[in-house]
Amino acid sequence: MGTTVDELLNGNQENNLVEYKEESVQLGVDCTVYEKRVICEIAAASRRSMYNNEFIIR
Repeated sequence: MGTTVDELLNGNQENNLVEYKEESVQLGVDCTVYEKRVICEIAAASRRSMYNNEFIIR
């Protein structure tokens, strides 16, 4: 088939630290320090919100 197990499981593995690494790196390539800081703060706030509201999806 020419498909690896990693390709088949992509997006379905919990705790996969490298799944979006390249995408994250590319996102920040042409950002200023200020833009990177804002992106990090938005990501942190989003993660906190998802954690705090996890009970809604259970």
